[in-house]
Amino acid sequence: MSRTTDASAGDVLDPGIQGMLDRWTASGMGAVFAAETATQARERDTLSRDTICPPYLVPVASIEDRELGGPGGRLPIRVIRPAESTTTATIVYFHGGGWAVGNLDSHEGHARRLARTADAVVVSVDYRLAPEHPYPAGLDDAVFAVEWVLDHPEQFGGSADDVAVAGCSSGGNLATAAAWVLGEKGRMLVAQHLNYPVTDLRIFDPKLVGWYLGAGHDELVGDPRVSPVTAPSLARMPPAVIGVGTLDSLRGDNDAFVEALRRDGVEVSYRVFPGLSHGFFGFGAFSEASDSAAEELCRETAKLLHGAAGSGE
Repeated sequence: MSRTTDASAGDVLDPGIQGMLDRWTASGMGAVFAAETATQARERDTLSRDTICPPYLVPVASIEDRELGGPGGRLPIRVIRPAESTTTATIVYFHGGGWAVGNLDSHEGHARRLARTADAVVVSVDYRLAPEHPYPAGLDDAVFAVEWVLDHPEQFGGSADDVAVAGCSSGGNLATAAAWVLGEKGRMLVAQHLNYPVTDLRIFDPKLVGWYLGAGHDELVGDPRVSPVTAPSLARMPPAVIGVGTLDSLRGDNDAFVEALRRDGVEVSYRVFPGLSHGFFGFGAFSEASDSAAEELCRETAKLLHGAAGSGE
C-alpha cells in the first residue's frame, strides 16, 4: 500500500471541476476565502453548496445527531451508519474549511461516502471554529472526540481496536494532529484517512493561519500539534491513506508529509490524481474523476480497517 499514482500528465483541470468553476465565475460570487471575515466566508460557502457545488449524498442506513460534553461545552456529533453492515470499525471525521468554515451539513456527503465505501460507522464532529474559538479549541475538541469514541466503542462500531480518524484539508490537519497527540500518549489508532491535509502551517495561507492560531501565531506554526510534519518523530502515527490532486496547492505539503511518515516507518498509501484540484473528495456530483478518486481512497481505507480484501469494494 505505498503506490503513488503517476501524475505526469495531470496538468489539465478535470472538465467537471472546470464546469463548476465556470458556473462560479458566472455567478459573480467571490471565492470563499477571499471574503474579509469568517462570517462572510461562511455565507459564501453555504450559498455555493446551494447553487453551484451540490453535495453528493450516497444512501446510508441511518443518521443520528447527538451531543457530547466537550472541552468547551456542547460538542455536536453526527453518527452515520453504513447500510447492511456488521462492521466493528469507527471513523472519527473532521470537516474542512480553513478551521473557520463548515459544519456537519457541509461535509455530510464526505462522511456518508466514508461510511458506505470504507464500511465503518462515521462520527462527524462539529468542532469549534476560528476565529471566534482560536487554537487550541478545534484541536482540543478533536482529541476529546477521538478519545470519547475510544472509551465508548460499544456506542459506535463496537471495537476500540478499530478506531480511525479522517478529515479533509484543515480537517485533515485536525485528524492527523489528534492522531499524533494520542500516539504520544500511547493511544494508538488503526488508520488515518486524509484528503489533501494541511500539515505545515509555516507555508499555508497567512490569513487562515491567523484566524486559526490567533494572537502570537508566529510562535505556534512550528508546533507539531498544528504542523504535524515538524514533529521530531511520527513513528507512533497510524497507517495512512492520503490523497491529493496534481492541481492542488497542497501537493508539495502532502509530498513532504508522506516522506516524513515513511521516514519514520509509517505505512502510507499515497494517491496523486491527475487533473484534480483541492476539494475533489466532495465533487462527485459533477466530476466523474473526483467520484472515482474518492471511491479509490475509501477502498484503500477499507483495506486498513478490514484486511486486504476490504469491505467496501
